Amino acid sequence: MKRLNCWKCNLGMKRIMDNFQGFKVNAWQLRIPKSIEQIYNITKGKKIEFELEPETIRLKI
Repeated sequence: MKRLNCWKCNLGMKRIMDNFQGFKVNAWQLRIPKSIEQIYNITKGKKIEFELEPETIRLKI
């Protein structure tokens, strides 16, 4: 299985199967920085939405 590295921190991301509007799709599992997890009380397994913009990732908790 091919591995993709984060463009910013160069850490590896895992390929996973996820549900998107009722369909199973291939996706990359992203890691949220520990400080953000603590501030917003995000726990392992909790799903969040995000929007991608140039140079920005906006999380919806």
